[in-house]
Amino acid sequence: MNRMFTLGLLAVSLSGFTQVAMAANAAADAVVDKVVDKVVMAYGGKKLTQIKSIKVVDQFHSFRGGQSVSPAQVDLNRNIASVVLDVANQRNSFRWVVGETGDKDNVYTQHQVFDGVDGLRIEHGDQTISRNPGISYTSADRRQLLTLDTHLALLLSKARGNAKVVGKAFIGDAMHDIVEFQADGYQKMTVYVSRDNGYVSRLKQPDWLPNSSVLYNFSNHTKQQGIVYAENSYVSRGGEPQQSSVSRTIEFNADVDQYFQRPKGFSQSGESLDFSTMTVKKLADNVYLAGQHWGFSVFVDVGDHFIGAGGYIKLKDRFAAVQKFASSTKPLKFQVVSHHHTDHLAGMKEAVEMGVTLVAKKAHVERIRSRAEVPIADERFLLVDQSYSLAGGKVKIIDVPNGHSTHNLVTYFADAKTIFTADMYASRAVSGVPDGYEGLVDLKAKMQAAGWQVEHLAAAHSGRVMSAAQFEQSLQSMGKAVCPQDWQICKGYN
Repeated sequence: MNRMFTLGLLAVSLSGFTQVAMAANAAADAVVDKVVDKVVMAYGGKKLTQIKSIKVVDQFHSFRGGQSVSPAQVDLNRNIASVVLDVANQRNSFRWVVGETGDKDNVYTQHQVFDGVDGLRIEHGDQTISRNPGISYTSADRRQLLTLDTHLALLLSKARGNAKVVGKAFIGDAMHDIVEFQADGYQKMTVYVSRDNGYVSRLKQPDWLPNSSVLYNFSNHTKQQGIVYAENSYVSRGGEPQQSSVSRTIEFNADVDQYFQRPKGFSQSGESLDFSTMTVKKLADNVYLAGQHWGFSVFVDVGDHFIGAGGYIKLKDRFAAVQKFASSTKPLKFQVVSHHHTDHLAGMKEAVEMGVTLVAKKAHVERIRSRAEVPIADERFLLVDQSYSLAGGKVKIIDVPNGHSTHNLVTYFADAKTIFTADMYASRAVSGVPDGYEGLVDLKAKMQAAGWQVEHLAAAHSGRVMSAAQFEQSLQSMGKAVCPQDWQICKGYN
């Protein structure tokens, strides 16, 4: 066949293929535009797309199955959250009050603000403000606005350029289009849009836990200032209840400047540390702290193997970083499991795959097996009663029950004179110390009774190692929850 003729046929073929692909893309774009247009019109049309601010107050119950005090129960907390989103100026203010239902005197408050430039953590107990690089326009509210379908509709309208319809599904008796899109500053979102009315009935996002998803469900739609929103939301994580709404009040396009004013008289405290990269610190000969983000572990080389404490997800990565740092190929033989909370058991599957023996409380074995999702033989557990010692006393362990967990194993690395705790004592600030609480008094008493000479305190959630002097300073500053008098949501907590 003539070469030129062949090339001509190829060009015609490629041209035809390109035209078919362009036609297919155009058809897909038309489908997406139709769905997005329906969502926009359903939620208010121009009133939705021209929103300048959103002020929402949510009262909701949270179910703490994976974070309960006892592994045998699910705790119920009552929450009131105020989120003010300044869409026009890219600012976000979050105020949160949480405590056990019916106990108005035992509450926890959190105040975070992104003022358009800086992320700020505001502590009303000690009247300080600290800069936190982890607080952004999209994260300041701890993703509470993901429970507001109107916000999702607004994000979808702005991200239609990368949206695509990936399928359809029934929710109840109603058919829904499944739409994937990527909004700036968020994980990929999958929303289910009702073909009947254009409302977003569900949001699905990947959880931080492997093979787990978070589902946000929306119902009971109503209208405020010409803009539609769901009064009710229900959130599940990994198939388990996470959060259920009680009531919601909302206002659009209000003057919100007051929510971004810094409290008068508050002092500037140390900026938050950045733990975005994996780091390894040598605490003493053969003793290392390794971690990233919110997960840290301590590992000690005791001769022919390592012993570790701190079971957060990516345990393998932390141990590999220590092996590289120490130029060692020795295995991890024992791993101390502090307590039963889901986040601190996220590395258990990795531990089992590494052939590790798990040092744990008997009360936590069932939860460990459940979270590991792989078989664990009985002989792979080393059970601790009140105390235990490994490697000839190089590693010592005591059980310190507290209000956070009915059992919590604290590990002492004797050569480094360092303890490792999970959810007991930590700071992620460059300087200063956290407020003390009654549980730390008990921790100190148990350490003294065990004869531990503690000079340093490492923690599962921070790469900052605190000193014994700082620990004592915390005990002299026993914190008490403060719900600011000018917070309207505090008045509603009764």
